Amino acid sequence: MTFNSILAVIHLITAVCGLGLITALALMARKPGWANAIFMLQIFKIVVWSLIVMLVTGVGMLWATDWMSEHTWWFRISFMFFLALFAFHGIAQGTLKKIVASGTPLAASPLLGKLRTMTMLMSITLVLIVLLMEGKPF
Repeated sequence: MTFNSILAVIHLITAVCGLGLITALALMARKPGWANAIFMLQIFKIVVWSLIVMLVTGVGMLWATDWMSEHTWWFRISFMFFLALFAFHGIAQGTLKKIVASGTPLAASPLLGKLRTMTMLMSITLVLIVLLMEGKPF
């Protein structure tokens, strides 16, 4: 197995296991009766570490291929979406921390709408990244 293959396997496993939890966050934000805010904060921590692993393995794969894809538009756009995903994650996690600090139940919080929006944006952004990375349309 080559170095690039090992990085690709780590990248794929992290995408499925770590970033797949973004959908769970969006579902919990949509159904706050099912959700536990403290558990959601733990999931946010897993997701941020998964994003970091995705970034490191992605840069490693680019390096291993002599930066072959860096000039393609599908890669540039997907990287911009990746940065947006980081931003949406930070906003959503900060919103959830404010909800927990206020002591109000998740379902009764006035910030729930913002949390729902950010987690849904995270899910949509992740789908767009996958479509660009796998489809390579341009």
